[in-house]
Amino acid sequence: MDWTMYMEDEYTEGVEFPIAQFNPSIAITRLVSFAEQSPSGYDTKALYIFTINYVLGVGCLGVPYGFARTGVAFGSFLVVAVTVLAYATVSWVAETVGRAERLAAMPCEQGSKCWICLKEHKENEVNTPLCVPISGGEGVEVKVDVDVGHKVLGQQVGRGYGSSGRTTKASKAKTESTDSSNMNWASEKSYEVTELCTKFLGWRHKVLYQVSLLALMYVGLLAYSQVFANSISAAVECDSCSRGLLSVVFAVIVVPLSCSDLEEQVTVQAMMAVARFLAIFVMVGGSLYALMFDRIDSQTSRGRAPFLAPVVTDEEGESLMSYSFAFSGFGVMFSTALFSQLFQHSVPGLIRPLPEYQKRKVPQVFMKALATTMTLYLVLGISAACYFGSSTRSSVNLNFTNFSYGIDLQEAPEWQVWLVKVLSNVVVLFPAADTLSVFPLIANTLGNNLSTSSPGMTKRIRTLLKGRGWAGEELKTHTAKVNMIIWRLIASVPPILASVYAKDLAFSLQLAGLAGLYVAFICPALLQRASSNAIKRNFGETEVWTIYSGWQSKREVEIVVLVFSLFAFVVVMSQIRTQFLEMVGRGGERETES
Repeated sequence: MDWTMYMEDEYTEGVEFPIAQFNPSIAITRLVSFAEQSPSGYDTKALYIFTINYVLGVGCLGVPYGFARTGVAFGSFLVVAVTVLAYATVSWVAETVGRAERLAAMPCEQGSKCWICLKEHKENEVNTPLCVPISGGEGVEVKVDVDVGHKVLGQQVGRGYGSSGRTTKASKAKTESTDSSNMNWASEKSYEVTELCTKFLGWRHKVLYQVSLLALMYVGLLAYSQVFANSISAAVECDSCSRGLLSVVFAVIVVPLSCSDLEEQVTVQAMMAVARFLAIFVMVGGSLYALMFDRIDSQTSRGRAPFLAPVVTDEEGESLMSYSFAFSGFGVMFSTALFSQLFQHSVPGLIRPLPEYQKRKVPQVFMKALATTMTLYLVLGISAACYFGSSTRSSVNLNFTNFSYGIDLQEAPEWQVWLVKVLSNVVVLFPAADTLSVFPLIANTLGNNLSTSSPGMTKRIRTLLKGRGWAGEELKTHTAKVNMIIWRLIASVPPILASVYAKDLAFSLQLAGLAGLYVAFICPALLQRASSNAIKRNFGETEVWTIYSGWQSKREVEIVVLVFSLFAFVVVMSQIRTQFLEMVGRGGERETES
């Protein structure tokens, strides 16, 4: 998962809690600019590219480690299963947005936080009047005939319905007599996931969603800090290099950037996207090539290809490398797969700029994007795990330090030696370079989100500066600046400090997967059920279907996702606890020895 393209801060008046949500302010600016410059505009091809660039992040570096610990077969199954469920939940978010837009078209619901008016329309009272939007934004009560069997809202209401909506003769006549341009306001309101949680699930779920997303962002910053330190240490071939020193170097670069107002960095991010794909393809190509031709770096004594690493277990019987099934690695593989395919919170902003006639293709585009990343993860995970075996690092790019690609560097021509070193350095150092551009953007976002939750801090800073003689516009400007710097320091410094002690990327990805369970699976499933019930209660069961609906819209799929999420939560929590106790135990042993 990579937040760099789309995450930004947003403040909602009256909310006194950290708002960590997808904000389309950056995304829409870029997408609209793209649409203006491109002859074809922002279309499904652009959506596909943006989605892939958004999904691919540091998570892919941990996939091979998960395959080795879980077993190649079981790891492949988990990646496929998580991808299928991710597609379902992504579609649910899109469906919920469409239903919310339809409900919001009712004038009585303008400005409503929790569909107050709609709660008065009882499920079995088919003659209950509904508020239908008409010219001028006023309402008209339309009583639906009992024989119709369900309540109806005009066909043109709600972008998530389009031409698939059904209308009665009364509503059709009303729609035809109404200038469609006067109804455009009905589809102008767009919703983010946080707002959907408030409207359909209530403030408790909104808070839980915000906490989960904040946790994801903090763990993401920690992961980037770890990747930088690990990559630089491997590149300079200094295992004894002080983690503290590397963290200081990282902090000197990224903390000032985090505390400044950054430009969107479109060019930089585009270059990093190309470099990211290059690094991934070098790892994939290198692993596949090594399996067939590289006996020099191989972990096996086999005399012929493929050079598959042997099965290995530790002293306690836990798998370090398996080709079949090792449940002890479930937490690592599941969390890594979930984190690597997580972009549910970005769905509203990704689909919003699309032309109406292309929105029917959104499910297909998301399916293709997820299938693309899944294929990359499978090929990289299987090839790297099979070759490196129990030596697979939690960040697989580190395995390519001094990697020979099957070439005898002592006897090879100089150009081959040079090429091998370039390829190895690209793989090892790219993640470190990528973090320098990504970390400040995420820290910026997190700091701004935290700032909106603490108006009391702003008041105290204003009082302090006022006591020092500041006044007028200067007081206002300096208050905002000091407040911004304080919160961005709070966002950026703790993850860097934590990376001094927390070196294991796999453990960080487990924490991210735990936080991502609610964001990626549980919340979308609850939104799907609540929004479907709201439409069914007010417009009839036949109106639940949207242009984003498909096989995943069945209630049985919701149940499967929720049950699987509960099972995964219990297992991941248990394995995180065990791993944490082991880490604490090892730390205590080192202190005793010293």
